[in-house]
Amino acid sequence: MLKHADEVWNIIGREDGFVFIAGSAGDMPKDVGFALETIASSHGWSEGTFLKKLESLGRIQYETWS
Repeated sequence: MLKHADEVWNIIGREDGFVFIAGSAGDMPKDVGFALETIASSHGWSEGTFLKKLESLGRIQYETWS
């Protein structure tokens, strides 16, 4: 995700896209969240606020399993 940060930001930051995180419940969801927060912080968001905003708008969904 970080390698394609500009593309990711265009979709979720500028075009109000949705995020679906699916996969192993290990470290993957946390790592994806960290990548999204890192991308958002490079566009002026305070650390830790972007995922909360996506959650409050219903624009992020998790489907994880162990």
